[in-house]
Amino acid sequence: MDADKLEEAKERFYIMDSQSDANQEYIFRYLAETYGREIASYIKATEKSPVNGQKRAKIGGIEAQATNNTTEAQNAPQKPAISVSTLEKYIQAGIKLIPTKPNQEGNFYQLKKDGELIKIDSLPGLKYWIEHGIERFIFIPKEAGFLCFDLDRNHGDGADGVNNFYSWLKDNGLEQIPLFKNLDGGSFPTYTTTASGGLHLYFKCTGELKTFATIAPGVEIKYNGLNITAGGSVKNGKAYSLHGELNKAPIIPAPLLLKLSKVLSKEPPKQTARPYGNKYQAKEKRGFTSDQLLNFARQDSRGGNHDIILQMAGRLKRAGYSEADTIAIIEATPEHQGREDKQDTITCIKSVYR
Repeated sequence: MDADKLEEAKERFYIMDSQSDANQEYIFRYLAETYGREIASYIKATEKSPVNGQKRAKIGGIEAQATNNTTEAQNAPQKPAISVSTLEKYIQAGIKLIPTKPNQEGNFYQLKKDGELIKIDSLPGLKYWIEHGIERFIFIPKEAGFLCFDLDRNHGDGADGVNNFYSWLKDNGLEQIPLFKNLDGGSFPTYTTTASGGLHLYFKCTGELKTFATIAPGVEIKYNGLNITAGGSVKNGKAYSLHGELNKAPIIPAPLLLKLSKVLSKEPPKQTARPYGNKYQAKEKRGFTSDQLLNFARQDSRGGNHDIILQMAGRLKRAGYSEADTIAIIEATPEHQGREDKQDTITCIKSVYR
């Protein structure tokens, strides 16, 4: 049994079980789907066993496992809690949030109902998903009236998106824009600090810019392409914090928009046919996470779950994933879990790897 995975599953159990209307049958089913039946069964046995002798005490609104050593319990690091009040600001601003949850690989996928993305537009809806253990919510910037700069730090490539963004501004004659004077010092009106120490900058923007783009290492523009994590969320145990007010996000300066329009008005790559007959499949690029590849497959698909799974398998294969990894990743998706004929998923994947 994987000790790290067990510890993570226990933390998730404590958070979900601390809710006032917690349903343990649902929680253990979720743990089995996310972490495996062996881990779920172990937690179920130890947490519900009357001889276990351990108690859970509420700390900061989240139930945490208590020990006989009071000092140890008090000094134990606490996992960041999602900020409900911050997430409510998005809903109140008319921004639709998409709930996500991690698969067994740790990558997040967007939740769907009846084949359509779930988009939360009410406070009761937000409360429902939080109570069901969802910690990370995302949104599509264009739909919310924003264009966002995603400045990464502490990712695997080692890039410092903030420093690289300053270099890009200087190279393009934009370094004098006051908004960017001291990003780490809070000079920007509306932004989030990310789980990895990066920044998401929010600009008000409308128009028909078509996609997202990377303009420098660690610097992505997100508009009508990839989603972005909402402030108040927690990802992999680390919080996203919103600074400033959503309704006070600045309008994107004209000189900056002019520069970006030359990048963001480019047409997406031409789509080419694939051997398994999907004429909508776009040319694959390496460097995306499996979560992003799965989302691309969902967006490209014009059919039901069978077609989506073929798309997923094709993208994962071309990105270098083994057949075994692809099976594990796709089996964790709602497209597979919602199928009656689950063996067909394996058949689809194997047909792509022939």
